[in-house]
Amino acid sequence: MRMKLGEAPEVVAELPGFARGLDFIDRYAIIGLSQIRESSTFAGLPLTKRVEERQSGVWVIDTESGQIVAFLVFTGNVQEVFEIKVLPHHFAAIVDGVSPFLASSYELPDNVLSNLAPTDPVQGPLEVANRAHVNGDLDEALKLYQEVLQHFPDNQQANHQYGLCLADAKQWDAAISQIKKVLKQNPDNAEAMNSMGFAYGEIQQLDNAMVWFKKAIATDQQFAQAHFNRGMLLLKQEKYKEGWVEYDWRWQTPQFVPFKCDKPQWQGEDISEKRILVHSEQGNGDHIQFWRFLPLLAEKCKEVIYFGPENLAPLVAEIQGVSQSRIPGALSKDLFDVYCPLMSLPRNLDITLENLPAPEKYINIPKQVVVSQLKGDFKVGIAWAGSPTHVNDASRSIPIKDMLSITTNSDAQFYALQMPLTGEDRELLKKHQVTDLEPELPGYARTAALVDQLDLVITVDTAIAHLAAALGKPTWILLDRNSDWRWHENSDDSPWYPTVKLFRQFEPSDWSGMIEKVKNKLKSHHK
Repeated sequence: MRMKLGEAPEVVAELPGFARGLDFIDRYAIIGLSQIRESSTFAGLPLTKRVEERQSGVWVIDTESGQIVAFLVFTGNVQEVFEIKVLPHHFAAIVDGVSPFLASSYELPDNVLSNLAPTDPVQGPLEVANRAHVNGDLDEALKLYQEVLQHFPDNQQANHQYGLCLADAKQWDAAISQIKKVLKQNPDNAEAMNSMGFAYGEIQQLDNAMVWFKKAIATDQQFAQAHFNRGMLLLKQEKYKEGWVEYDWRWQTPQFVPFKCDKPQWQGEDISEKRILVHSEQGNGDHIQFWRFLPLLAEKCKEVIYFGPENLAPLVAEIQGVSQSRIPGALSKDLFDVYCPLMSLPRNLDITLENLPAPEKYINIPKQVVVSQLKGDFKVGIAWAGSPTHVNDASRSIPIKDMLSITTNSDAQFYALQMPLTGEDRELLKKHQVTDLEPELPGYARTAALVDQLDLVITVDTAIAHLAAALGKPTWILLDRNSDWRWHENSDDSPWYPTVKLFRQFEPSDWSGMIEKVKNKLKSHHK
């Protein structure tokens, strides 16, 4: 993009990724691209909607013509570029006998190489297994790890990686058994302790999980992932005061990218005369759920400025106390005095279950939003899948056929609040006489205007659940056996949303019993 003083910016070229590095050779721009994550602050950019176009690599652009001169795409697991620098040019030259380059240039003859220590025989096959593991080919990775361990049963690295792979494959009992073996070999392995806690958490043995997270932290007090995991477990157990403190360790884990700013981060001190920038984080549902804290924050400061994705900007602009709703782009240094991540607000506001703000409705629809008028005496919205990029999407999403079974023998009018849809999805919706709202859903303000017309929303744990509940709509949320921390344990209601009813899986990966319960509840709910 070119800009001249007093003129609108001119787009020279558009590239399929997030720019993370720039350098120049004459008129050529050398640009590094990264694949940005859905959970990042920039989740609302139009680029994030073109998932198939996002790439990581290096592009060369002719700044005069805007043409792509060359590009290099990184494949596999290289998803981020952090900086680009053009090194000084080096040209081939004849080096004479007194050149200083000779002191740092040498070649080893074969007879010298033969005296070197042999390559570690376990590293080669272990790297192959690790590569399959990282690429998500878990069955192949498990087989390769087992082959390594057949020949090297006491190799600590192989044992640990095999245990982690079992956990990724959700073979929890086997993973626990394997990680115990790792800890027997190395009792001070904090990573193995954290993995043990995670595995116990997945099989709902939360007390055991807490024991192992504490052991990991006692062994390595700066182990961010163990602190973060412990924080989510504390929150799930409704221990909010301690949980928020541990939850803030998320910014020191690899999956979170901190907001870069030269202003101080708010830590709960007096800001009555200061302007605060609150930046969004994680998924769209997280944004909506935590907006409830913005009015409380506004009472403590001079001005609240919200920085978040474009598709949510119109809705957050309507939240009480928000003076400005900003989307990703350049921010003036004079705009604010301090900043705070959205999901760190409850810690700084001293939020517990006793003072958790839970208004029946805290979202309002912008007046300029116009959508179709939905018809029916009893209108039910349904959503059966979350974002495919979510780490737990395979567990929390329901097959469309299972969800559509609730429409059988019901005289309610059903509306699909799901996007994107496949051709097969649309055919199934027609077969079950469910109205497809996908063309009108882009932009959460429009989605909210449609949801506001419904009498009931039945959905899995995704942004639609939070949107409907924040609008005060009766909302039934269908949860997998090991649901997210915010839904706590066992209860069928939520302290966060007065209009929510929770339906929980009886057994992992089995939706049938829950679906039957939903169908029966729907019949009695609508008579």
